[in-house]
Amino acid sequence: MKRLSRIIAKAKALALTSVIASILAAGAHAQEIGGADDDEDIDISDPIAIAKQLGVSGDDMRPDDQFEMALFGRPLIVGGELEAAGQARRNLDPDTGDGIARLTPEVQVEFLYALSDNAVAFAKVKAFSEDEIWSEGQPRESGAGVDIREAWVLVPRLFGSNVSLQIGKQQYQDRREWWWNENLDSVRFHYMDGAVSGYLGLAETFVRTSTLEDVHPAEQEVFRILGNAAYAWGRHDRIEAFLLSQNDHSSATQIGAIVGEDDADEEDGDLTWLGVRGRTRQKLDDFGKLYVNLDLATVNGEVTEAEFDDAAPGFLEAVDTVQRNVSSWAGELALSWELPFDHETVISAAYAYGAGDDDPADNEDKNFRQTGLQGNNGKFRGISRFRYYGETLRPELSNIGLATVSAGSVAPSPMGGEGWIELVYHNYRQVELSTTFQTDRLDVDPDGLSRDIGDGVDLVYSFELNQNWEFEATLGGFRYGEAFGTNEGKWASSFSFKLDYNF
Repeated sequence: MKRLSRIIAKAKALALTSVIASILAAGAHAQEIGGADDDEDIDISDPIAIAKQLGVSGDDMRPDDQFEMALFGRPLIVGGELEAAGQARRNLDPDTGDGIARLTPEVQVEFLYALSDNAVAFAKVKAFSEDEIWSEGQPRESGAGVDIREAWVLVPRLFGSNVSLQIGKQQYQDRREWWWNENLDSVRFHYMDGAVSGYLGLAETFVRTSTLEDVHPAEQEVFRILGNAAYAWGRHDRIEAFLLSQNDHSSATQIGAIVGEDDADEEDGDLTWLGVRGRTRQKLDDFGKLYVNLDLATVNGEVTEAEFDDAAPGFLEAVDTVQRNVSSWAGELALSWELPFDHETVISAAYAYGAGDDDPADNEDKNFRQTGLQGNNGKFRGISRFRYYGETLRPELSNIGLATVSAGSVAPSPMGGEGWIELVYHNYRQVELSTTFQTDRLDVDPDGLSRDIGDGVDLVYSFELNQNWEFEATLGGFRYGEAFGTNEGKWASSFSFKLDYNF
């Protein structure tokens, strides 16, 4: 039965590939051009300009004037960033002393080389350090390493057409990171032509690229098809479709198997996500501007879940496996009103909904699950991206109704120019009563007796200066709700900052 399901999943993937290929044939574009605010035009006849756009995250900026030299008669461009950063959090488990603070400086160096008139190579290498400077009740840990973040070759305008080919470890990132923000070993086709845009990628992780981390068990032998197609009829107006088809062809965990804690693969899934996104800006004459963003998604397929018990220190024993059919949906509507006053004040409101399962005892899983590649990192109208579902809690959009309101405005910058400050409030409620809650931040579970998960508040400040300097800092808090029983009313907190110098 499992083998038959995988054959069917592969057939679905091939069919979906054909659909996306047809869309690409009609006209599409690499990945969304521009930063998180607007879509910007790019010279699609310039391979180096395309490679720069594909290689740099939407979180970052690079100066126009970067170091350039000739190597074997062809241009080599070197850039990157130096980053001073740190994070702290406390009370994610109110019953234990779990506070921690760490410094995480890093340097990223990017190399872009024109192999020929028709091929460009790009590589991004990161050297990093993670040093715990405070740990509540636990020994402090530190580490350092090197990670090859990206390494790919781009062949633009194949055979004189508008189709381009990108091969290697490359970045997939959508505007809001609602679908994906991940670097994947991949072959991807782009079609770059005008207002219609999109890409089709075939991905599977093969190579370990970090000196500190192996490929996670959940990512081993997972084949993905990722697709995006969009139509933009204005600088701020865009509608797009998303596809992710995932086939996990790793071996199922056998009952009785003993594995290391870091080697446990808790779930194998053959799943397909389909969704749409629309966004627009409407001028309100003397009343300012209104920005609207709508996301809708469905997920369908089958998962096999493995249950583990402690076997020995550092080891787990597989004690059961369960197969479930998955069918669910999620959506989010976000509105931002830019007031016609000085300081560009913006008031935003959003509601996100991830469906829940009203009968956990059957083999039908109606809980929505995100792709596993998401970052849920974006912004309403400010400078810096932040975790728009809450900096402290960072929930997955699964069995949850999440209401958000925020107010942001231009603020002074200590280095000159202007910054941005924003205050954000979140309210979290379960859709269906459950003793599980999808977040990798909390170390406690709800009691299943109340839907009230709690409230969150974030303060975000950021500024940019001269295409070289970026700064952002977030202070977040989460108040435990009635669903956490005796912990109701307690607070968890988080803080993060980073200062980047871009070159």
